Amino acid sequence: MPVTLTDRVVLQAKPGAARTEIADAVVPGLYLIVQPTGTKSWAVRYRIGRETKKFTLRGRYPVLSLAKAREAARTALESVADGKDPAGAKQAGTPADETLGAYIALYAGRLARTLAAIHFQEGRRRVHR
Repeated sequence: MPVTLTDRVVLQAKPGAARTEIADAVVPGLYLIVQPTGTKSWAVRYRIGRETKKFTLRGRYPVLSLAKAREAARTALESVADGKDPAGAKQAGTPADETLGAYIALYAGRLARTLAAIHFQEGRRRVHR
């Protein structure tokens, strides 16, 4: 049963023995995921044809706020309405929306991970001399 998620509801969501999903009544398809560890994250569930899919939003609560999660969920659901598959695009390593900004963000994320790995390896190399 969907619940109108508010910041207070999200903050007060307590972890249980198993992973819990709380559906948002404002944006159908948006779910708050509460892990037994207390970690809170966001996912969007949608259908393509007869197949139900799940797209995990990047970022955990509170870094990815309720407002930002709703915005990201709406964007993902708009791409589904346009015949695109956000989860499939994420798995393939391409942005769900094909704007220049999306490709720049994808490239910047990959570049940051590569530079972090190079920096880490260089630091290890210097320590082990």
